[in-house]
Formats: sequence, C-alpha cells, structure tokens
Amino acid sequence: MKNKIKWGILGCGKIANKFAADLELSDGGTLYACAGKEKDKRDSFAKKFNIVQAFDSYTKLAECPEIDVIYIATPHS
Repeated sequence: MKNKIKWGILGCGKIANKFAADLELSDGGTLYACAGKEKDKRDSFAKKFNIVQAFDSYTKLAECPEIDVIYIATPHS
C-alpha cells in the first residue's frame, strides 16, 4: 500500500504493546506517534516500535497534524 495510515496511540502499556505489535503486521498502517505520562515507559515504547514522535501529553498527540487516526490504549476507569 502506497499511502499508509499514520497511527497515534495514547498510552504505552500492555494493551498498547499488543496493538503496536499487531500493527507491524499490517500493510496499511504505521505507528507514527505515541503519548504517555511516564517518560521511561514512553521512551522505551517509542524505541521498541521505531516511533517517530513521542509526546508527554495526550493533547499534543491529538493536535499532531501528521496523525490520521488515534488508538486509545489507556485504562477505561
């Protein structure tokens, strides 16, 4: 696929890791950015999945013009 969908992901925990690993198997999408509150976890996640941008706030990720779609991988409660 020529124009891959650029994904952003909110959260860098267990579910985010599973989603990112599965996204790597996709021909149609790429994980472009992530956002997480814990710096070490965020930086490790970004390095593991070769993410272009890692944000320290969810708002910054949501405002990033490069992202086509956002996956929310934060706890629901």
